[in-house]
Amino acid sequence: MVEAYRDILAQHQLYAVGLPDLLEGLPRSTLGVPLEADHRIDPLRVSSAPFLRLVERLDALAYGPRELTMPRWAFYDCAELPGAVIGFGRAASELTPHVRRVLGIAKDHVGLVPLSMALFVPMLEEGHWLGFALCDLHEVAPGATPAGLRLLSMAVALDLLGARRFTGTTQWASPNLRVHARFAPLRVHAAWVPAHSKPATCTFGFDVTPAVLQRALREVWGPADPEATLFDLDDRTALQGLQQEIEDGGLISIVGPPEERGAFVGAPIRRGKLA
Repeated sequence: MVEAYRDILAQHQLYAVGLPDLLEGLPRSTLGVPLEADHRIDPLRVSSAPFLRLVERLDALAYGPRELTMPRWAFYDCAELPGAVIGFGRAASELTPHVRRVLGIAKDHVGLVPLSMALFVPMLEEGHWLGFALCDLHEVAPGATPAGLRLLSMAVALDLLGARRFTGTTQWASPNLRVHARFAPLRVHAAWVPAHSKPATCTFGFDVTPAVLQRALREVWGPADPEATLFDLDDRTALQGLQQEIEDGGLISIVGPPEERGAFVGAPIRRGKLA
């Protein structure tokens, strides 16, 4: 399933941040990707602080321009304790000077450096996880990491946690929608969320199965859905209208990654049923 990512996996190592009970219950490998013992990071230990500060730095770089940077307490209280932070990194000694400058890595820093991350929090239903942050260094420094690292991080994290159902939040304008939509069809639960600091946020979900993970990791995505229509992601009035459709009982799903046609960016949506 991860054969197309063999070059990435040859240079990057999987890590997981979480409480001891969660870390001890994780498998030694997932989708053929090993999770080494020293890459299981316990936030209760002082020795974990340098690594976690780099995770926070990665978040600040990716989400700072969107005014969505998490404070340190939110990482600890909302992700590291109740859930998990999962991603890929490389040894500090293997990083280029460019990457070291972008992340602000000290000359004497040793050990694994996180280059991607996906934050997961458990929902009430067993096997149901919420994802509310996903990023990699490529997003802010193109070429610093492989372009497929974010997608691989999410897929591997879902399998590592044994997820059976996923709920996610992301802004319609975020590049992460393209990553999430690789797992399509996505059932849209909300299209306009005034309760969020960014109302143009999409709340969506999908069931996690081996077939879904395989589809997401496929090198060439499937053909366009003939029943889909392209929805303008920059049209805030249309987003509010879509929200009203959902509140009135309409079933809306995103059935593929967003498409760019000149200045227009649209997500293929289907009304009335899921695939």
